[in-house]
Amino acid sequence: MIGKISFLIIICLIWSLFLFEGPKSVNAGEKIPIGSQIALYKAQQLAGQKKIDQAIEVLEKFRNKERLKKKRAKNNLRSYYHFLVDFNLGNFYFLNNALDKAAVSYQTVVKKNPDFSPAWINLARCNYELDRFLKAGECFAMGYKTGYATLKEKKPELLYYSAISFMTGNDYQKALNIFKELLALDPKPFKLIWQEALVQVYLALKKPYKALPHIINLAEKTTGSKQLNWQEILLQQYLELGMQKRALEYLTDLTKKDPLQQKWWKGLVHLHLAQNHQQKALVALTVYEYIKPLSRDEQKLKADLNLMLGIPKQAAICYENILADGLEPAIIKRIAQSLQSLQNYSKALQWIEKGLEKFKNQELLMQKGNLLYEMEKYQSAMAAYQEAAEFDKTTAGQAWLMMGYAAWNMNDLISAKKAFSRAVKYKNPGRAAKRALKQLKKMDN
Repeated sequence: MIGKISFLIIICLIWSLFLFEGPKSVNAGEKIPIGSQIALYKAQQLAGQKKIDQAIEVLEKFRNKERLKKKRAKNNLRSYYHFLVDFNLGNFYFLNNALDKAAVSYQTVVKKNPDFSPAWINLARCNYELDRFLKAGECFAMGYKTGYATLKEKKPELLYYSAISFMTGNDYQKALNIFKELLALDPKPFKLIWQEALVQVYLALKKPYKALPHIINLAEKTTGSKQLNWQEILLQQYLELGMQKRALEYLTDLTKKDPLQQKWWKGLVHLHLAQNHQQKALVALTVYEYIKPLSRDEQKLKADLNLMLGIPKQAAICYENILADGLEPAIIKRIAQSLQSLQNYSKALQWIEKGLEKFKNQELLMQKGNLLYEMEKYQSAMAAYQEAAEFDKTTAGQAWLMMGYAAWNMNDLISAKKAFSRAVKYKNPGRAAKRALKQLKKMDN
């Protein structure tokens, strides 16, 4: 929900507007009764001296006296006092922050004179300040309709205030209707801040495609931090609407227009990753790193991308930098994998041993066994595989299988058969273990 906004109160009766030197016409042919003129003049003088309470007292006494006369005489109230008495009373109450009383006075005015726009506008302000947002929306609309709809110089701001009030009251459909009326007046004076509110209405009504042209315009025409915000919103909308290609084009364009804005490069990294463009993601991440130092997670991503793209040397350097800030089993496993790809088995083994000193787990033990196996140190590999198998028997199948192969390479067929026989009990490695046992059986024959 849009938060309360601050409206500039429209006190249409400026203190000098209705000075009563003599009878004045409000509408053609309508004169203010002399009694009302006198009461208003007295109240005006007091208000000019900042004696608002006394001004209220003067008008209240006059109104109560005239109401009593009406009750006794059963005459028309209009002949005793004018609606401007209620209007000024509302203004004085408003200045005293007595908004409930001000609203009652303005309500009396519009009941007597439904075409008096200033009362509708001030009533709208009271209702808004009192959190009566839907009523405020109706009143602002009436203020426009009764006072400005037919004028050459219209006041479209009143329709905007009406729409904002409906938005604040969560009646987005009414807000949209008002915005459509506002747009119909003349698209040219439709301010960017109004367009921002219209976007919120469309999104609240789950009409993102309707909002999209306005978001595009805001992303183009706003400036500073506000423009950055709308550019992000536009990008997010493209993604949410499944317009991946358009999002990529837009983000690429943003990196060209503002190459030092880190958000765009970071966004480009994630967008390329989402589309499995690993090489382009790495390029974008490299540029991003020139603008801003990478976080630990971003360093991991850079290292992983290098490893996936077959650049193990760079991956190993990245992983080593990460491990300088603290050991982590997954990273130790990956640096060993990178070094293994470079056939630097001894250094890979050093990292595994360092990891096992702090983190004893089956994956590191298996990796140790695999390294030793590749180094043709089968006896040591068997010991590592056995330790891995005994570490967690529920997932020991692969360890027993590899232990069997290591023993076989040493021509220790008895140990190989024992290991393969244990591996057979596990689903996936079991098939390979069965084939190995069949071969060993043939060899015996």
